[in-house]
Amino acid sequence: MKFFSFELFRPSQETVAMASTLHEEWRKTRLREDGTYEPRVKKTNDGAWSRKHGNKTEVDIANTPFKDLPRDRQAENLAAAASALRAVDKHTGKRKITFLQQAQLVELVAGEIHADWVSRDKDPERPESDRQPRLHVPYGSLPDNEKEKDRVIARIAIKQRGIVFSFEDRKK
Repeated sequence: MKFFSFELFRPSQETVAMASTLHEEWRKTRLREDGTYEPRVKKTNDGAWSRKHGNKTEVDIANTPFKDLPRDRQAENLAAAASALRAVDKHTGKRKITFLQQAQLVELVAGEIHADWVSRDKDPERPESDRQPRLHVPYGSLPDNEKEKDRVIARIAIKQRGIVFSFEDRKK
């Protein structure tokens, strides 16, 4: 799998909207009491972005809204959003889902999101500094805090797809 490339992938508006939501959810985890964000500086290879920003080759992704990130720094959120939306569609067909099936759906989608992420993370074109080999394990083997990151993406995708949960069997 080639590491995500804008030249090969033109994301839908829905994918871009979800990717932006994912970035904003992540930024919330870095929010400080004074309203600023704990910085997270990353290198960028986006020449157009770099020229527009005084030839900078680094960006503080925590203090930058999604729409203002360099394209190579938008890539992971776009790929995660596309993966999550595909997984939701695969497992639901946009049909009603019972309350008891909701947790199962979140876990199924989260597992697929994680598997897709592992493939992207192992890509030799991905910057070495961005790789996290300790997480190259099956979803079921992840610690709960790492599973929750994939569940958040799954829940956002389910919500964005407008999946309706039925509460008919909630009392069972």
